[in-house]
Amino acid sequence: YKPRTLLLEQLARGLDVEPVEVSPGFYVPRRFGDAPDFAPGLLAIHNRELRLTLMSWYFSWVEPAQLYTRSEGNGISLIYEPRVAGWLEPGQNLRFGTQYLQVQRGSWPQALSSFRKFYPEVGVSPPTDIPPWTQQAVIYEVHPAQFGGFKGLTQVLPRLKEMGINVLYLMPIWLFNNLKNKLWDGNWIDSGSPYAI
Repeated sequence: YKPRTLLLEQLARGLDVEPVEVSPGFYVPRRFGDAPDFAPGLLAIHNRELRLTLMSWYFSWVEPAQLYTRSEGNGISLIYEPRVAGWLEPGQNLRFGTQYLQVQRGSWPQALSSFRKFYPEVGVSPPTDIPPWTQQAVIYEVHPAQFGGFKGLTQVLPRLKEMGINVLYLMPIWLFNNLKNKLWDGNWIDSGSPYAI
């Protein structure tokens, strides 16, 4: 998955056109996952000619946020919609997370390096012994149910290769009480919790 490639494709089509297909044969209405996941979710726009990057990220120890982009005239908004839960009494506030904004001069790799300096503040310790093959990996997280099972997934492998994907990350597969008839159990963002007893 190369977000910058998809963004360029989307900009070429126009901002008011539905987003390009991220997964062959399977349209997901939301283009981004929740943040934080393993690290704060980063939304960024980089101008190669000006060597300038606008970066935005959200972090909370308690509440996640959904990432969005929205076109407004000639601009693009980078949006985090926090998912907040709590009991409020009149006059009380609810604290949840922080939205960070940073403007970074330099190349895109320099901007990412600057963002990584934030990791220790939130307790993220990326591995230091990174295998060289991962530098060129284009990873696609997939559940076979998206394609009707493993047989269907094997049929789209050529299309995934055309898209530049060279590593498949298979989501865990197990039987579950599928009350909502969904392809998989997204218990982190659906009703129910893995911690509920």
